[in-house]
Amino acid sequence: GTAVNGVNQLRTAGGTTLTLGQVIYKVSNVESPDKKVNVGSAWKDSASEAIGKDLTYRVTQKIPNWTGYEHYYLALNDTLGAGLDYGSLTSITVGGKALASTFYKENVNGKIISWLFGVNGDILASDASKAALPVGATITVTYKARLNGNAVIGSPCNVNSIDLEYSHNPNAWQDHNNQPGNEVKVCTGEIALRKVDAKSQKLTGAKFAIAQGASDKTPLKLVALGNGTYRLATSGDTTTTTTFEAGETKIQGLKGEYTITETQAPQDYSSLMLPSAVVTVNVDDTNMTWSLDVKSDPNNLIKKGDSHTVVVTNIRTITEIPLTGAAGLTMLFSIAALLFIGGIVMLRMCRSSND
Repeated sequence: GTAVNGVNQLRTAGGTTLTLGQVIYKVSNVESPDKKVNVGSAWKDSASEAIGKDLTYRVTQKIPNWTGYEHYYLALNDTLGAGLDYGSLTSITVGGKALASTFYKENVNGKIISWLFGVNGDILASDASKAALPVGATITVTYKARLNGNAVIGSPCNVNSIDLEYSHNPNAWQDHNNQPGNEVKVCTGEIALRKVDAKSQKLTGAKFAIAQGASDKTPLKLVALGNGTYRLATSGDTTTTTTFEAGETKIQGLKGEYTITETQAPQDYSSLMLPSAVVTVNVDDTNMTWSLDVKSDPNNLIKKGDSHTVVVTNIRTITEIPLTGAAGLTMLFSIAALLFIGGIVMLRMCRSSND
């Protein structure tokens, strides 16, 4: 170090001894990146969605102090879980204003998406870049991703994470440090379908279709996964079906309201009254669970089993219809009315024959 009049040490008023010619760096605080997923009009740490649906994510980051550097590297690295596919970048703003495309670069490497800031990853490469990315300003990155066929059903849901990569040594700007941010999860659910006869014994051979909502009858496309398990198809699936056989069956990747309709009864069972019902899949992304609500068909042939299961009953004759509730009373009155009318007809036929 440089000495002053031959003195190379200095004692402060507080009694501390300092060596002249040394530089002591005071490290600036670097804030962690914050990631959220859009839910309606809010940004949250978790969400729920069905397979094949898009999600919107937002990452915010306060620009660290790059004062004293000749070059400065700053990048946000987003890592998607196996159940998510990257869609497209929506926008990048700094301080609420759109950042020119010349001052950032997007790299997509499999499940890792990186946004490098500055010119070719150097904020201090030009005065214009330095002005566009001032110390303390907030970078906001918004992008879309889609829940794919590998989505996890229920816990631990589908997690993705964010981290900040930045220069932390003014003497070697390419020496990077990583500051991890938070994780965001997206959950989805399923319907377990059990097919039984009037005595609650398992049946096979029935075929079903599932449609979105309570009024749309267009069958959704499904992908067979084997062992009676199906999932919602995505735009990238080439082998799909719109019907599925039921015995002990699962339909995965659901969230919201669906209509399940039996399209073909098992052999030797009546096809006159094939049941249809609206099933709602309620996904709780906070607790990473899901449950079902069932709005039964008029004949009460589709019921809720447990919180994850729908039970569908097939009948051979009209007398096996469950006679409960308004539908049961209606059926009893209908049968009674038919017998009454039939009796009158028979009586008149007998009288005509006697005449």
